[in-house]
Amino acid sequence: MALSERTGRFLGYTDFVTVATGGTTTLAIPPLDSGHQITVTAIPGVNTALVQHTTSTDAKVAAGAAVWQNWIYGSVTATTVGVIIAPITGLKFGATGGTCNFEVVL
Repeated sequence: MALSERTGRFLGYTDFVTVATGGTTTLAIPPLDSGHQITVTAIPGVNTALVQHTTSTDAKVAAGAAVWQNWIYGSVTATTVGVIIAPITGLKFGATGGTCNFEVVL
């Protein structure tokens, strides 16, 4: 998946990701200044959503060999907004119990 460039009032990147139950989706994060905030919203509906981030190399992310860490909230069952601080190289979204949605803004 790739981020879409945002224009208008706030410049940056954004994406909306849907993950089917039992699935995961990985999103590469472009190089950002250290300390840049990445806002992630997990929208699980009545299901369970998990957000993970990595500092592994781009090559490891692309090869599926990255080391992933759960975000501070762990698995969530209600809409949850969190901020992850750069540098990170990727985000991974997971869904259990049904389809979950995620929004990313950076």
